[in-house]
Amino acid sequence: MNIIFLNGPSSSGKTSLARELQDQLSGYYLYFGVDAFISMMPAKSNCFEGTSRADGFYWEDVELPNGETGKLVVSGRYGEKIEESFRIVVKTLLDDGHNLIVDNVVNGDDEMRVWKDLLVDHESCYVGLVCPLEKLTEREKERGERAFGSAAEQYYRTHDGIEYDITVDTGSKSTKTCASLIVSRFRSGEQ
Repeated sequence: MNIIFLNGPSSSGKTSLARELQDQLSGYYLYFGVDAFISMMPAKSNCFEGTSRADGFYWEDVELPNGETGKLVVSGRYGEKIEESFRIVVKTLLDDGHNLIVDNVVNGDDEMRVWKDLLVDHESCYVGLVCPLEKLTEREKERGERAFGSAAEQYYRTHDGIEYDITVDTGSKSTKTCASLIVSRFRSGEQ
């Protein structure tokens, strides 16, 4: 397995799961998430306070299916360039022989197809992280560093139409258990 691609809403436990997978997997896997790229961006390129537009990334208020207001992250021109660069760096690391655990929040099957087409030459495992909305909201409040409503917005969008190799419920199972399920999945050759 060259790449384990974790997709789930904010606060679903992707970072914790990636770290646990690094411990449980027999080989070496670099952990690489889109947040690493965002942290390298100049602060002035993004607007994560309020809903002002930015060249990088910014929040937009949207109405959720449950009638509440959520926060949709929107990419400006520079943000789109960063997203493309993120994909290129992931592919380059894989092409150089590194194993990766990638953490991302994709925009449903349309964006996941872009990833799958890009990574077609690599042995991949696509993992969906699901978690009840109430648990995501609770975790988002506890973290305090995320725009409130972003986890809920992503809850309704990120898995739309995607078929995964495995789905893990990070709301009802421990991080260790979820990682063990993933590791067992490709040890058993069920992929």
